[in-house]
Amino acid sequence: LTSFPIELLSHIFSLACTDDGATVHSLSLVSRLFRSVACPLLYDTLSIHTSTQINHLSNLLPTLPPHLRLIRHLYVHLSPPQARVDVSSDIQNLFSILSLASSTLESLSFVYPNTVLSSSILARVSRIPSPKLRELTLHGFYPFPNASAVYMPKLERLHLSGNRNPYGLFHPGCFPSLTHLKISGVSMACAFAMELEQVV
Repeated sequence: LTSFPIELLSHIFSLACTDDGATVHSLSLVSRLFRSVACPLLYDTLSIHTSTQINHLSNLLPTLPPHLRLIRHLYVHLSPPQARVDVSSDIQNLFSILSLASSTLESLSFVYPNTVLSSSILARVSRIPSPKLRELTLHGFYPFPNASAVYMPKLERLHLSGNRNPYGLFHPGCFPSLTHLKISGVSMACAFAMELEQVV
């Protein structure tokens, strides 16, 4: 493999490194050449689950040159906070990560099953300009976005879950390229079903 052109190695690595980061980290330990090729892919796919990860990434990513912090795929799962736990700094740090990633992000899964805060947080997620985003999954008590606040021109796949009885639909101008819409976990939402039937 060392005789391959760097562009080809980079393409092979990008195809192989779509897991949680273990593959790219392993490749970066093989040799100096592999490390230099793998380095731009270190943050290509991120999975964030803990406050420690959020704090670490929010401190690290701004210190890296833009070509070394390209994030294309991001999975965020925030557990509901325990009693007396202040999550405001985690949320602020998480949105600084999302702001850094927004220009390169192609897929985003954001899970926040907190019934008190998820609506405002998921609304904030949908307002981040994401010009390359193609797939978006939101789980929690999601609101439907406002067309004037959303910039996701390439979004093709949208999966919404966690709101058992949604009301209203998003404006078609929110996602002009949308081809697939999946809404999961709806229960006893007859009015919503009729509204959806009229649009489709």
